[in-house]
Amino acid sequence: MKIYNWIVFEWDEQRHRYIETCSDSYDYEGSVALCKGKVHAPKPSEEELSLMREQLSILQQTRVETEMLKPFVLKTMGLVEENGAYRHMTGEEKLAMMTPTERLSQEALTLTQQRQIAALKGELPVSPALEADIASQEKTLREG
Repeated sequence: MKIYNWIVFEWDEQRHRYIETCSDSYDYEGSVALCKGKVHAPKPSEEELSLMREQLSILQQTRVETEMLKPFVLKTMGLVEENGAYRHMTGEEKLAMMTPTERLSQEALTLTQQRQIAALKGELPVSPALEADIASQEKTLREG
C-alpha cells in the first residue's frame, strides 16, 4: 500500500478534473489495522511554508514561460495543437507560417533533392559542351 506524505494536484481544464503533478510517498507493507487512527504530524515551520511558497511561485513562473514558448516550439516541430491534442502541420500550413526567405530556402532544398534523385536514376540530360568535348577527345585519339 502506498502512503502519501504530501500530494500536489493541478486542475486540468480539458479533462475537468484534478491531476496529480507531484507527490512524496512510500510503500507500506505492514498491517492495515496499524494504519488507522489520527496522524499527529507537526505543522510545517515558517521556514518550510516560505520554501513551499517559493516553490509554488517558481512553478507558476515556469508555467507562464512554458506557455509563452509553446507556439515557437510547436512551430519548430511542425505541430499544431487542436482540442488538447497535437498533429503534424499540412504542407500548406507550413508554407503559410514561413517567411519569404524560409520559402526560398525550402524551394532550393526541394529542387536540389529532385535533381539528386534524377541523377541517381540516370535521368539528367547530358551537357552539350561535355558531349562536344568527348567527341573532340575521341577524334584526337583516333587520329593519333
